[in-house]
Formats: sequence, structure tokens, C-alpha cells
Amino acid sequence: MKIRLLALLLVTLTLVSCGAAVTTTSSETTQAPSTNVPGTNAPVTNTPETSEGKTSSDTPVLDKSAKALLEELQPSIGEGLTTVIDTLNLKDRDTFSYHFFIQPTASVKEAAICQPMIGTIPFFLGILKTSSAADAVSLADTVEENVDPRKLVCATYEHYTAYAIGDTVILVMDGDKARFEAVCRAVEDLAGKR
Repeated sequence: MKIRLLALLLVTLTLVSCGAAVTTTSSETTQAPSTNVPGTNAPVTNTPETSEGKTSSDTPVLDKSAKALLEELQPSIGEGLTTVIDTLNLKDRDTFSYHFFIQPTASVKEAAICQPMIGTIPFFLGILKTSSAADAVSLADTVEENVDPRKLVCATYEHYTAYAIGDTVILVMDGDKARFEAVCRAVEDLAGKR
């Protein structure tokens, strides 16, 4: 009897952890943005910005902390997903590389992340503050090249890109196209590119 209960409990926990995401909803409905992100029809798609879109000499330096920038971008995620913002300890190399797909370098001065409270929902927003704009461009390219869209066991980041804005790297990964586009527009607005 105890073995059957234990087996039933394990099956239930497995189904819950890999099942449908539980999210809060609002009475408002949001319309999917009309922007067409290139290549998002493929099952796993990297939708990077052009090299011109990544950074430029007239790009503003974002003087706020990584956490403050995430707090500013958080409303673009929408009301259907509850997220939490954390700063990362740069000495914790394993946690850093899990989130950004690279080892921390001396040029990284600060890191913060925004992710769902439920771990199986494919959404991630991360910010790295670096020593210089050149370091940010290099790190953004490296992070984007190393993204593992199947990092989560039960879900896939179908859309991802990394921005370099001044001395700041912003990584956006999402399984939902409309939310991905909304967050990317908010990043571009933050950079003054729209």
C-alpha cells in the first residue's frame, strides 16, 4: 500500500513539474504585436538583431544598475506571468554560467536576472553590466552563440537574442513569440532605438 502511494505521489509530482504552466490572468487581453521577428516560424529560432541593431556609437549608456533596469523592463512581460528579480553573485561561477551560458569574466561588473517563479515556463531576461561598450558587444555575441534553447527539461526557449547597449548586455529568451517581441520592443525603447 505504501509503495503504491509513493508511486502515485512520484507520478503526480512528475506531471505537475512538466505539465502546463499555471499563470495568473487579467481581465485585459493583449493583442499580439504586428512586428514580424525574422525566422520565428522554425521550432527553435535565434532571432538576433543585426550588428547595427546591437550597438552603435550613439547608443546611450544605461546608468542604472542591472536590477533597476530589470525592474524597468518587467512591465513589458505582461500580467500573465509572475516573475522574480535576483542579482547574481559573480563568484558563483556555476549559477552565472547556467543563466548566461558563459563563465564570468573580469569585464563583468554586475549581473541580474528576471525569471518566472515557476521553473518550467520558458522565459528569461538577464542583464550584465560590463567595463566598456566593446566588452558588452563581445559578451553579447558570445552569450548569444552559446544559448542552449533547451536548457529547461520540459520547455524550449524558441526565441532569443542578446543586445549590447553601451556597457550593458541584455539577454532575452522566451518560448512565447508575442511576449518575446514585447520585451524586445521595451529593450529597444530603453536604448532609444525606436
